[in-house]
Amino acid sequence: MDMSKKNIIFDGQVFQSAAWERGMGKYSLALLRSLAKKSEYPYDHTYIVLSKHIGLRDEVRKALTVAMPTAKLLFLDLKVPEPPNTTSIKDMQKHNSSALESLVSSLDGITDFLILSLFIDQVCSVFPPNTRNILLFYDLIPLQYSERYGKFGNYGNYLAKFKTIFEADLILTISQTVADDLSINLGIDDKIIFNIDGAPIDREHRLSKSQEQPLSTRYVLMPTGNDLRKNNYRAVRAFELYKRAYSDSKIQLVITSYFDETTKKDLLKQSSKLIFTGNVSESRLHWLYSHAEAILFVPEYEGLGLPVLEAAEFNKPIVCSNLSVFQEMSKTAFYYTNQLDPLDIAESLKSALDNVDIVKKINEYPLILKRFTWDNTAKKALEAISKLKNRDFPKKPRIAVLAPNPSGYSAIGKVVMQLHPALSRYFDIDYYLEDGKTPGNFMRPSYLQYIARTFQATRFNARKYRDYDAVIYHIGNSEYHVETIKNALHLPGYAIIHDTHLNSVFHGLLLDFDYIDESRLEAEQILNKLQKTNLTSCLSSLVNNQLGLVGHSNYALKALGKTTVMDIPILKTNLPTATPLIKKSNMNKKFTIGFAGIIHEDKGLNIVEKIMNSSAFTDDRIIIFGVPLISEAVMSRLESFPNVEVATNLSDFDFQIKLSQLDVLINYRPHYNGETSLTAIEAMRFGVVPIVRDIGWFKELPDSCALKAKTTKDVVELLEEFRLDITKREAMSRNAFELMKKQYSYENYARDLAEFVYSEKPGEDNINNKLQKALKKGTTLKKLMRQIAIVDFKK
Repeated sequence: MDMSKKNIIFDGQVFQSAAWERGMGKYSLALLRSLAKKSEYPYDHTYIVLSKHIGLRDEVRKALTVAMPTAKLLFLDLKVPEPPNTTSIKDMQKHNSSALESLVSSLDGITDFLILSLFIDQVCSVFPPNTRNILLFYDLIPLQYSERYGKFGNYGNYLAKFKTIFEADLILTISQTVADDLSINLGIDDKIIFNIDGAPIDREHRLSKSQEQPLSTRYVLMPTGNDLRKNNYRAVRAFELYKRAYSDSKIQLVITSYFDETTKKDLLKQSSKLIFTGNVSESRLHWLYSHAEAILFVPEYEGLGLPVLEAAEFNKPIVCSNLSVFQEMSKTAFYYTNQLDPLDIAESLKSALDNVDIVKKINEYPLILKRFTWDNTAKKALEAISKLKNRDFPKKPRIAVLAPNPSGYSAIGKVVMQLHPALSRYFDIDYYLEDGKTPGNFMRPSYLQYIARTFQATRFNARKYRDYDAVIYHIGNSEYHVETIKNALHLPGYAIIHDTHLNSVFHGLLLDFDYIDESRLEAEQILNKLQKTNLTSCLSSLVNNQLGLVGHSNYALKALGKTTVMDIPILKTNLPTATPLIKKSNMNKKFTIGFAGIIHEDKGLNIVEKIMNSSAFTDDRIIIFGVPLISEAVMSRLESFPNVEVATNLSDFDFQIKLSQLDVLINYRPHYNGETSLTAIEAMRFGVVPIVRDIGWFKELPDSCALKAKTTKDVVELLEEFRLDITKREAMSRNAFELMKKQYSYENYARDLAEFVYSEKPGEDNINNKLQKALKKGTTLKKLMRQIAIVDFKK
C-alpha cells in the first residue's frame, strides 16, 4: 500500500436530501467548490459517496461535477431511514460503517472522511472505522431546544447520531458561536474544533429586466423557514404592530420558504399584509433582496445566519436578533432587537425603515463581506485539516463511574455527561447511573447512553466491582446518590465529594429504603460527635473506606482532612465547566440582577425584597429562574414586584441564556453545606460577576471577580456600589471570564483525576494495607471505624 497517497471521501448524502434546497445544501456545495479551487488542496484522490437507495437529481449531479470536477461520485449500499424515521438507526449505523470500511480498505494511502451534514432525517451518515474523521457542524439547536424538538417521535435517532460527533478527530464549525456551543453543551475539547465561518451564497443566475416579476408594493423581506425556532409568529406580530403604530398601511411582508396551509392561515391571523413566496430560485431570491426596503431576520437562535450576510451584499438595512452569531459579524452594523419581544422588534423595524444611522451601518458592510468569503472559509478548513494526526487507540484502564442520571435534576449528572469527552481520553468508562427516588423528575435529554456504555446504578455490586481497575463515586446529599453511597460504604474507590454534609441522605433515604438500619445510623452519629468538627456530617465511614478523595475547594480539603483517620490521599481540583471563546457582549438596556438555580428561601430570596425596597434599583431588572421549591404564596409575592421576572422549570439552554443576560448574579447562601456552586461557575464563564457569602468555596474566589458579603445588608450595599461603577463592572466581568477559561476546564479536571488515580494501585492488597496501617493506631474512633467500614446491608 502506498501511504504517500492522500484520499478524501466526502459524505454527500446531503445533496440527495431535502436539505439540498436549504442552507446546509448550499453551504456544502459552496465549500466543495472553494476547496477544489485552492492550490494547497492536499488530496490525490477525491470521492463523494452517496446512497444508492436515493435518487440524485440531474441538476444536483451537474452542480457537483462543476463544483469538484476531479471528484468521483460513488453510489454505495448506504441504508436510509424509512419515514417517519422512528425505528432505531443503531443497526443501520453499523451497516453503513461496514459498507464504508470496505471502500476505504480498497484505497491506497491515508484517507480522510468528511461528513458534510450529520443531522438529516432522510439519511444515516456515519464514519468508517479506519479513517481520519472530519465533521462539518451546523448547530445543536434540536438539543438546545429539546422541549420542542423532543416531542417528535424520531428524537431518539437524533441523539443516536451524537455517537458520530464524538468519533470526530476534527470538527469544522460554521461560526464561533457553534464552536462554543459544542464546548458548552457537549464538553468537547476546543482543540479539535475549528471555526471556518461561511459567506453569502453565490447567486450565479441573475434575472434580466424582462424576467423580473415586480411586486406592486413596498415590502420588507423575511427570509425564513417553517422551523420551530425561526420565530415567525413574533416577527409577523411585530410587523403588524409597526404598521399600526406608524400608519404604514401599504407596506407588506414577503416571507420566503415553504409553509403549509395551516401555518399560513395562523400567520395571516397576525397580519393580513403577508406574501408567501414558497421556495424560490436563486435568481428570484436575488431579485427579492435587491428590491426590499429592509430585511427582517429575527430567529430565536442560529448557527450562522446566511440571510444577514446576503442582505449586506445588497446594502439593505438589516433587523436581526441580538445573538452572538450575528455579533461575530459586527456589533454595530445591524439593527439589533430583542427577538422575544414583538414591541422591540417593531421599534427596530421602524429605525431600519427610517434609515437611522444607515450610512454608518452600510459603510461597515464591505469589511464584513471581505472577511466572510468562501475563499477564507476554504483556507481555514484546509489549515485545520493540515493539523490532523493519524489516529491512535491506546489501551486505557477500565473504570466504573457511579453518578446521577444526567436527565434528572441533579446538576452533577450534567457535569458527568459533559466531562465524558475529556475523561474518556484517559479511561475506558462504564457509567452506572442513578435515577432519583421521586418519580418523574426530568430535566434534560441525556445523550450519554448513545456515546458510552451506561447501566442502572442498581446493577452495580461486589461482583461487578472486580471487573474494573478503579471505581469513581460522585457523592452528594440528594436522592440521586443513594445507590452510589450504598456501594461506596463497602466497596472502596475514589469518591468525589460534592457535599460535605450527608445528613439528609442518611437520616432520610438510606434509612427509608432499608439500606441502613437505626443502629447503623446511630453508629454514624457517634462518629460525627467523635470527629468534633462542624465541617462535615455523616461522612466519616464513607470517606475512610476509600482509596482516594476528591474535593473542589480548600474548604472541602480541610473538611475531609479532619474527617479521615486512614492514610487516604486527597485531591483538590476545580469543578469543571466549558468557557466560550466569545465573551458575551452585554447589550442589555437595563442593569440586570439574577437569582438562579434552586428557588428557595435558603438561597437568599429575602434579598429580593431588600433590593426592591431600595430606590437605587427602581429602573433595574431582576430575574429569578430555576427549579421552584417554594410555596405558591411566596411565588406570588415575588411576581408582584414590578421589576421582577420569575421563570421556572427552564431547559438547560434557556437557563444558560438567562445567565448570560445578567450583569450580576446574587448567590448568597444563608446556610452553607460545603458545596461548590455550579450556577456561579456557569455564570462567571459568561463574564457575570457573582455576589456571594464570604464563606467556604465562595470565600476562595478571587476578589477580582467576585463580590463577597458577610450579611444580607452587605449584599445590597455591594450591589449599589457595583451598579454605579461601570469601570469596575467591566474589569470584574473580564476577570471572571478569564478565571473560568484558565482554571475550570474539563481537560484540567480529567487530567488531574487521571493522574490521581494512576498514582494509586487499586486492588484488595492496597485496600487492606491502608486499613491495617490506620487501624494499628487503635484509637476509639478507629476501632469503631473498623466495625462499620464494611457494611452488612439488608439489601
